[in-house]
Amino acid sequence: MQNHIYNEQNGLHDTLHGDDCLPDLVLPQKEYPPLGKYGRMGKAYLMEHQKGLYCRMQQRRCASGVTALRRL
Repeated sequence: MQNHIYNEQNGLHDTLHGDDCLPDLVLPQKEYPPLGKYGRMGKAYLMEHQKGLYCRMQQRRCASGVTALRRL
């Protein structure tokens, strides 16, 4: 039996799990524009003078997928 089907009613691809039909949903990756002059300056300052804060922001970025440095 085929596990992946196309549901013509809603136009989504579904996966069968037992008797349940669950949609295959994928979140798109967000593309951020490159940092500007002041963003790069702020990042360099954090890397040089606030290493602990910079590391925490990088960890939060990796865990959530959101760039914490852009909120500065």
